[in-house]
Amino acid sequence: MISMEMLGKIRRMYFRDKLSLHQIAKRTGLSRNTIRKWVRAPEATQPAYQRCATFNKLSPFHETLEQALKADSFRPKHNRRSAKALFEQIKAEGYDGGYSQLTAFVRSWRGEQGKSLRAFVPLTFALGEAFQFDWSEESLLIGGRARKSLEQFTSDHNKVIASVYLENASGATADRPELLRLLKDARKGDVLLVESIDRLSRLPVEDWQKLKAAIDSKGLRIVALDLPTSHQGMQDTKGDEFTGRMLGAINSMLVEMMAAIARKDYEQRRERQAQGIEKAKAAGKYQGRPVDADLHKRVTELLGAGLGIRATARHANCSTTTVLRIRDLVA
Repeated sequence: MISMEMLGKIRRMYFRDKLSLHQIAKRTGLSRNTIRKWVRAPEATQPAYQRCATFNKLSPFHETLEQALKADSFRPKHNRRSAKALFEQIKAEGYDGGYSQLTAFVRSWRGEQGKSLRAFVPLTFALGEAFQFDWSEESLLIGGRARKSLEQFTSDHNKVIASVYLENASGATADRPELLRLLKDARKGDVLLVESIDRLSRLPVEDWQKLKAAIDSKGLRIVALDLPTSHQGMQDTKGDEFTGRMLGAINSMLVEMMAAIARKDYEQRRERQAQGIEKAKAAGKYQGRPVDADLHKRVTELLGAGLGIRATARHANCSTTTVLRIRDLVA
């Protein structure tokens, strides 16, 4: 690619000094084909390097990134996700490429958006000359199995998916990286959409209250497909404060009830499972999980080499509880 300075020099030598293509090529070191191309180009043309489109590791995630960037473009600048936050998001979805590919894509996308025409709107209008519309984006917690139904639900309500979070962790576990990442990324007014409340929580009351407080502190609205009263959260009630507060109070009460029912159901199923195991053991039919001989051997060798419990668990790719159990069996 040649610079604008070189382009101006070529045109001056050709049009003003009347030098031939051969003479210009000798003086500039450029090929005659290149010189011919630029003397024939319109005067306002600016040299630009055209990179051929290629498929890379980031290509499967272009749609996800464009969706997130488009949703962020409606937000104030201080509420938009950084390139690092987007990088962590697509890494969680399986991206294993480099950070620089992502930043190049973000710069390119924002550059293309910046080329669009901008209008300057007056701040005062006569009656009936202008209308105001409020737009919002929804932050979604989506399970892989229910993703299609959740996407259809969102589309039916004419909303935009700001981000997708996938996880296989149990709702009875408080330590859930994707849920914590969602809370970190979320902005006030976003909607937390789930298939059902038990997908969000089967936690004991203390842990549930902590999670609920974190959700409330972020200003999120919980919407569950199996809780119709929560669907009102997909609508804007800014113009009717009373209705919004009443629906919010009713929905909050029902979410609390559903969370309590989900926890009760979880505890009952665990109790029945334990009873079934005891019955099978008494009948001599319960075998339990088969012993992983390779894992036992590997853990024993690592412990024998003098490694600690945590180091052994890390190298054997198992939990510290498993290492302790195998150590006690060997002893």
